[in-house]
Amino acid sequence: MIAKSPIKTLNKRRLARYYYPDIKPKSAVEKLKSEVYGCPELVAELEKTHFIWQKWNLTPKQLDLICYYLGEPNFP
Repeated sequence: MIAKSPIKTLNKRRLARYYYPDIKPKSAVEKLKSEVYGCPELVAELEKTHFIWQKWNLTPKQLDLICYYLGEPNFP
């Protein structure tokens, strides 16, 4: 079962910063994209939510899926 994230909605840049706080924002976004597309199961689930990488904001469902497959980042 996929747990609900403590944060309801988020943009990709902020999420990337939570996962990778010690690198530059642009690099963090690129690394997050690499992690997402490196997990075929996650990509398949995200596609069911009409996920498009070019959109900046993530829906609550997309955020929950990313946290489930990649592990929960260090949310504040």
